[in-house]
Amino acid sequence: MAITTSYFAADLSAMIDDIPATFTLGALSFSCSVTDLSQEQTLILTGTDGNEAISVIFPVSAVVSAATALTPNIRVKVQRPGESASRNYAIVSVQKSPDNVSYTLACKEDHRKPA
Repeated sequence: MAITTSYFAADLSAMIDDIPATFTLGALSFSCSVTDLSQEQTLILTGTDGNEAISVIFPVSAVVSAATALTPNIRVKVQRPGESASRNYAIVSVQKSPDNVSYTLACKEDHRKPA
């Protein structure tokens, strides 16, 4: 018997509710969960220890109405719990879960000047 996706969707929702962060994609903002990547992963993604790399997970349904597609190198903003302002990140990779419930993004700090 296959597990219904509603179990994973409920778990994801509870995880985001526990320690919510805010993810901004273009004009769309929604709650997500953020995890720091390991020092080794950060070094591979950013090439320096001075930058930060994070993993962001959120429901697929959060971006259904997004005008901006989730693709590598686009700039997004993430405001972590306890931070007073959001930071710019560039998407490095996008993974959609096999059950079509969540997206997991690997992101690195983005210091490019705004266009």
